[in-house]
Amino acid sequence: MRPPRMLPRLRLPEKRPINPLSLFPFSCCRPFWQILALCLLLPLFLSACLTTQGNKKGPAMRGLSAAEAETLGALNNPDWRYPLPKPQRQETPENLAEAAELMLHTGDYERSIYNYSKILHQEPQRFDIRYKLGVALLLTGRVEDAKRELAQVLVQKMDMPEAHEALGIICLQENKPAEAQQEFRLALAQDPNRPQARSLLGEAYLRGGQYIQALAELKAALAQSPRNARILGNIGWAHYKLKQYDEAHRWLKQAQSLSPQNPRLNQRLGMVLAAQKKYPEALEAFRQGGDEALAFNNIGVYYYLDGRYEEAARCFQKALDLRPTYYEEAKVNLDKTLARLQGDQTAAKTSSTLPDHLSRRTQSKQMPLEDD
Repeated sequence: MRPPRMLPRLRLPEKRPINPLSLFPFSCCRPFWQILALCLLLPLFLSACLTTQGNKKGPAMRGLSAAEAETLGALNNPDWRYPLPKPQRQETPENLAEAAELMLHTGDYERSIYNYSKILHQEPQRFDIRYKLGVALLLTGRVEDAKRELAQVLVQKMDMPEAHEALGIICLQENKPAEAQQEFRLALAQDPNRPQARSLLGEAYLRGGQYIQALAELKAALAQSPRNARILGNIGWAHYKLKQYDEAHRWLKQAQSLSPQNPRLNQRLGMVLAAQKKYPEALEAFRQGGDEALAFNNIGVYYYLDGRYEEAARCFQKALDLRPTYYEEAKVNLDKTLARLQGDQTAAKTSSTLPDHLSRRTQSKQMPLEDD
């Protein structure tokens, strides 16, 4: 038998110490570059660790309640008192009325109406609050609601001149001069020293065509309020209606000196000057009173009524040139004027008046009304 064959002795590799840099992704690089990369990446690693620790939420914190602060303060100092928050203002009728009054004067009518309504819900007999509610409703254009509230005020207090005056203003807005006169007279019967009520009574007479009575009331109001442009203008307008053009011009000029940019005053002054046949001055007044195209149309109407058809045609054409999309009446005026110049009697039946629809347009849009 052969002796067993001896296997060759295996040589294990020598145990070398592990180089930490060999575990680094850049182990294939030279040691210098490995150390450099480690120095650059180590700060990033440390900042990431610190950020993770900083994101850990701590316990929720809250401040001391009023009771806790009071207890803690008493332990340290028996004389200490925690400043408790001020109590909210209660909505008493007096507070609501004060706030509503401020809102009414600043133009916040809807909120003032809301506050006045809350007061009346608590105290329905407050006629003074109901009157202010009616005024606020009138200022927002809710005329029927205002009339209802003011009428209820007069049921509670018949001798309240302010309520009669407000109802008279509503009657003027509704073009009811006779009813307006009655309300203003009732207001003046309770308080004769009310220049606004007397002035409004004069305007109601103007609207009713009672020009002599209007002048009497307006001049009495002017004695109480001397530098009132509205009263001066209405006096001039009453003289214009009485065809006293020189007096009308004098009073309207005084009014214009106090309110030079008032469109209604300038329109009225233009009409007075045109009635005096001072057409260039009238044109300038119409210009100050509104649109330039409208001014040429207005002065053209007066040239037409004066029989000066060539000047009228030039004015109507100028109005159309200034505004091609001008009112239809400007074109109608021009056509009628040209027909007059051509002697076409069938196209213009009368020599002194304009068509009815043109006259209505003139009064409603171009000529001033009495209720400035």
